[in-house]
Amino acid sequence: MIADPGRVEAKVFMKIDSHQHFWRYDATRDAWITEEMAVLKRDFLPAQLAAECAANGIDASVAVQADQSESETNFLLDLAKESSSIAGVVGWVNLLWPRAAERLEHFSRFEKLRGFRHVAQAEKDDRFLARDDFVKGVEQLRQFGFTYDILIYARQLPAAIDLVARIPEQRFVIVRILMEVGRWTARNGESVHTQDRCQPSRSDYACFTRKGNTLYMHVYFWPGETVALSGLRTGVKSARLLATGQPLKFEQDRFRTQFTGLPGEAPDRPVTTIAVECESEPIQDTDFVRREWPRLAV
Repeated sequence: MIADPGRVEAKVFMKIDSHQHFWRYDATRDAWITEEMAVLKRDFLPAQLAAECAANGIDASVAVQADQSESETNFLLDLAKESSSIAGVVGWVNLLWPRAAERLEHFSRFEKLRGFRHVAQAEKDDRFLARDDFVKGVEQLRQFGFTYDILIYARQLPAAIDLVARIPEQRFVIVRILMEVGRWTARNGESVHTQDRCQPSRSDYACFTRKGNTLYMHVYFWPGETVALSGLRTGVKSARLLATGQPLKFEQDRFRTQFTGLPGEAPDRPVTTIAVECESEPIQDTDFVRREWPRLAV
């Protein structure tokens, strides 16, 4: 059968609400819903959403966890099984558990389960996302095809950058990020999208990502007019402030690279990113500095 060359095939697209919460309201579990949000103190289920979706041309939604428990994940999966309007589920699993892979393997059997998230905003430690045990848990998502949703405040951005840099092959979703962080991403997006594995990692006030021979130094504690990078063994060709493109002066010797003539206050918020163009893949060796740094005789 030969197709009619004059016939135009229509493409069918679905309009999906990518972030939807469902719950059966529980005053104890949902204590985070204060009187200021009293309108939320009721059940929200697919049946209640149907009219809103129809009125706005929404075909389906992605159900996202609101409670940090596996029972929440199972609740959403049950709703998804009953309702064709739920196209996917983002659940919760304890990624800090040393045997988290066992639970991920279990959940990989559910077709509509797409990924997981942890409410890092609720953690007192702003570096929670960069903790070794948490990074190890997130790293296991990839083998099962799961995404990880990043939910943070602006002050937690450095830890989020660190997490992404350490496992660049993992797929991440940016969730409800603050406007300040959104504007930062617009200025500095190249430093966090589609990155390569980054060997440099040691600094008291910065974290790092890499793309090819470009090293991105994300300075979250601004030290002032000089920013130093210890142990960079690769030659530097040039450096610039990523947000503005302003070229930076630098000095490099065997032990460190110093970027000089910087303003006393951080020129970008919440993190200032310096793009360092290197002669080859950037390599850091702080052990070399400790061994070879000249010491005064006693």
